[in-house]
Amino acid sequence: MKVLGIIPARAGSKRLKNKNLLDLAGKPLISWTIEAALGSNILSKVLVSTDCPQIMSLSKNTGADVPFLRPTELSTDKSSPVEVVSHALDFYHKNKNLQFDYIILLQPTSPFRNKNHLKKAFEMMLETKSTSCVSVTLSDCNPNWMFWLNFKGKSMSPILDEFKAERSQDSRSAYSLNGAIYICKTEQFKKHRKFIFASTIPFIMEKEASVDIDTIEDFNRAKKIINNK
Repeated sequence: MKVLGIIPARAGSKRLKNKNLLDLAGKPLISWTIEAALGSNILSKVLVSTDCPQIMSLSKNTGADVPFLRPTELSTDKSSPVEVVSHALDFYHKNKNLQFDYIILLQPTSPFRNKNHLKKAFEMMLETKSTSCVSVTLSDCNPNWMFWLNFKGKSMSPILDEFKAERSQDSRSAYSLNGAIYICKTEQFKKHRKFIFASTIPFIMEKEASVDIDTIEDFNRAKKIINNK
């Protein structure tokens, strides 16, 4: 069984400049994910897909496979993870004659997703014979209490079909994607070009491990968590 881990790490970032290279507790942010991927011992290849020579060099030194620089047209802020994963699969097939049974997408902005999370999520997927698995965490907001604003904020409508004025303690718990782990059978991904289906199983992660760094506030929160430990 061959499993490809893909870490997408382009150079550009609008909200937090060079975030993949930021120093977090003595090592670049992307190194946290590379080390977790390698340490899980479930991946046949750990690929970093980047358009940045500096990230390429750092990733190679950390132990990842970086056999190409990602094309410019796949490195804009509008490029989708689906395009990046498809490009990686095509590269290995055409240039290395390698095909994979499973793919695991690992965003480098989730530093506290560790090797044990990866192992448990993958093992759970195999045990349940599922075709895909994604990581989630308990949401702070219940969709029963969420609304769309219409007409420039002059009216609002419930996100769900019907507003239910329940007490928060009486509502079902809601979970949201935390962006840390996306696993899918390669055959399923190629056919549908997505990771999430009606049959997708959730891998629940604790709040602290679900920090997703996209802004300076997120980064400072991550540093605070480390300092507190």
